[in-house]
Amino acid sequence: MSDANRDQPDLERCFEAARANPPDTSAGLMARVLADAEALQRVDLTGTPRWRTWLAALGGWPAVAGLGLAACAGLWIGIAPPLAIGDAVLVLTGSDFLGTSGDLFGTGSFDLAVLEG
Repeated sequence: MSDANRDQPDLERCFEAARANPPDTSAGLMARVLADAEALQRVDLTGTPRWRTWLAALGGWPAVAGLGLAACAGLWIGIAPPLAIGDAVLVLTGSDFLGTSGDLFGTGSFDLAVLEG
């Protein structure tokens, strides 16, 4: 719809009349709607074990399986990191996992020459 068609006084009068007199909903209808909403929100947890409520809160078995897989992968990477991770840490920080400094810019021989002379 283009801006040229926006000037429609008859349509605007209809909208103004509808805004001035909004339709009223009956009290019975609102009571039924609210009763249905409350019935859907209630959950009977009297006989449900606590672990099932936690399982449902996490998202069910697929989500728990994903969390378990991520935990196992994190433990595996933490215990036996791949060699590429050590190299990346050495390049980025200039030190390896044991705390020894690496020669990031290849200036080790220059430092030795300055110390000797």
